[in-house]
Amino acid sequence: MNFISWFTYALMAAWALFSLYYIYNIWNIKKRKKFVPYIYNSIPSVFTTLGILGTFIGIYAGLQNFDVNNISASIPQLLLGLKSAFLTSIIGIILSLIFGKLSQIVLNNVAQKEKESKKQDDISINFLEDSLNKHYHNQMRIIELLEALNSNSKK
Repeated sequence: MNFISWFTYALMAAWALFSLYYIYNIWNIKKRKKFVPYIYNSIPSVFTTLGILGTFIGIYAGLQNFDVNNISASIPQLLLGLKSAFLTSIIGIILSLIFGKLSQIVLNNVAQKEKESKKQDDISINFLEDSLNKHYHNQMRIIELLEALNSNSKK
């Protein structure tokens, strides 16, 4: 396996680490403000793209030392390049599927948390509103009683 193939695998690993970090930040409520939908939605497709890039790099690496005058000696090198090519495609597709599902799960979970948080906020607002209304009515009743006492004392 040559340097170019390793570089493709390193790109996939780097993108996987970045994707995990980005998904974790979306999951973490405090860091959700940094959410960029374009980046989040492109996470799975970048793995596929890197897999296809690795395929072409592997084919290129296999053909690089191919000698048409000595085909039987060149075939092992070509097959090694093709193995690398197909392996990067397989890894890219698998990571795309995994991260696609993971990002959907996280996004649905975050939406559910936000919905529950809004519902909790609505309950709190309704409770405060009811408390203030009761307090207002109690104050009005006290004022009415004081006015009644004041008018009785003037008689």
